[in-house]
Amino acid sequence: MTKPRTWTVLELINWSKAHLEEKGFDNARLEVELLLSHALNLPRVELYVQFERQMKSNELAAFKALYKRRLDGEPVQYITGSAAFMLGEFEVGPAVLIPRPETEALTEVALRLLEAVPDAPVVADIGTGSGVIAVTIAMKVPAATVYATDVSQAALEVAARNAERA
Repeated sequence: MTKPRTWTVLELINWSKAHLEEKGFDNARLEVELLLSHALNLPRVELYVQFERQMKSNELAAFKALYKRRLDGEPVQYITGSAAFMLGEFEVGPAVLIPRPETEALTEVALRLLEAVPDAPVVADIGTGSGVIAVTIAMKVPAATVYATDVSQAALEVAARNAERA
C-alpha cells in the first residue's frame, strides 16, 4: 500500500492553479488562493508566509470539497460566502448577485453626485440585493438617509447582515 502524498501549501496552489487553467478558468491563482485561505481559515496573505506548511489530511479534504464545487462551476464568492467591494468584504450567496466592477463604478459616480448635495441627501437603493451600494453610501456619506428595498426576503436578510456588520 502506498503512502498518501504529502502536499505543501505552495505545491497545492501550483497544482490546483495549473489544473484550473487547463480547464479554462480565468484568474486561477487568485481563485485557488481564496479557496485555500477559506479552507484553512487564514487571511490570504498568510498563505505566502506558510508556503512550506504541510497540509493535514483534514485541511486537504476541506480544500478538495471547495475545489470540487468550483470545478462544478459554482462561483468562488458563493463558495466562500463573501465578495470584495470597495470598503471591504460583504456577505453574498445564491440569494443575491455577486457585486461586479461595474457596480463599484456606479457607486463611485453616486458618491461623487452626493458630494454636490448641500443638505442631507435621501438615497433609495431599489433591488438592493446584498446591500453593497446602500451600505457603502451610508458609510461614506453619514449624513445621508439610505433606504434599501428588494422583492426578495432572502436578499433583504443578506443586506441586513451586511449593514449590521458595517
